[in-house]
Amino acid sequence: MNKVDEVADIMINYDIHFENIIDNNELRDCFAEYLTKIHNINPLLLLIELGKYMTCVGCCAKYNAAKKIITEFIEVNSPKEVNVSNKLRQTFFEAFSHCDESKCPSDLFDELRVNIYMELKADCLPGFIASPQLAKHIKKVLKKNPDYLSQIGSPKTVVRNPSSPTIRSKKIGLDDNRLQITDEDFDQVLAYIKFQDADVHGETNISKFYHDLVTRGVKVAREDITINYKSDEVFNSLLGSTEGLVKMDSYQKTSVEFFEDSVCEKYKTFQYRSTMTCGFPLGNRDFSVIASARREPDGSILVVRKSASNPLIPVHKDYIRGSIVQGHLFENVKGHCRFLSINLIDLSGSVKTSAINKIHRAKKG
Repeated sequence: MNKVDEVADIMINYDIHFENIIDNNELRDCFAEYLTKIHNINPLLLLIELGKYMTCVGCCAKYNAAKKIITEFIEVNSPKEVNVSNKLRQTFFEAFSHCDESKCPSDLFDELRVNIYMELKADCLPGFIASPQLAKHIKKVLKKNPDYLSQIGSPKTVVRNPSSPTIRSKKIGLDDNRLQITDEDFDQVLAYIKFQDADVHGETNISKFYHDLVTRGVKVAREDITINYKSDEVFNSLLGSTEGLVKMDSYQKTSVEFFEDSVCEKYKTFQYRSTMTCGFPLGNRDFSVIASARREPDGSILVVRKSASNPLIPVHKDYIRGSIVQGHLFENVKGHCRFLSINLIDLSGSVKTSAINKIHRAKKG
């Protein structure tokens, strides 16, 4: 076993905190090297510029910095264009149109900053932690600083022998010892929901929660939704013809509420409710969109469930395997379409499953 592999094995028992990657110059440069290799450097560059924007003194400096961010990262076909929904893009254009050198709010890009941060953490952190770039970087720094790993992360509660099996799971079901979500949790999830767009159309059913004994926080769940349209029709509605991105047309009647759980009075959750209108062929129907969240017993993850319902949409039990599009599994259901998805959001910085869509093929019995 070479030295890089030895370092990689040591890292298995550590959680590298994403905020430390962003705040540590050398570690951030290593992350940038990895992102460049996978052709996804622009989100990090934008995050750096957003950090500079927050430190600008005076409206004139903020206005010029905001103009640079919009022209370089947000405008369509800009030099470093990032993946931003059309709805969010137009929101920034509208807000910036009211700015000038005498007035430019500090919170202009707050929602964008949260979205980009979570996107990088969800999509790139697991790959970066397993990359040879990070192993080589840590190997180099450990020669000068033996405490480096403890400075950029923390030991896992349960450590794993590299030779032991990776997957050990057990069903945990629903738990009465769930924790209350906080206002900070709520803000993070609400920003995440707005960023994701409404990409679920149908009746939802939640089942099967798992707890990975090795990583202590990797949860898997199944959410299935049946849509009263054929798969190709749903694809045309959800996927933009030129962008290939999940999209939606409009939100209406948005509200948020907290409520007590019927099983355990100490457990609180929230639901984000909204009415949306879809594109063709779903454009003639309004769907009630609901997103709910709860915190897992270990306090590290919010499980976010998104669903949409319409009384005219039937639910079918039997289905066959279909196609995976944009990380979601679409299945044909006797001429209809079923959508399976679950979103997990990491709040602690120690769990590697932020915003993962984990798809399981389910069979009755």
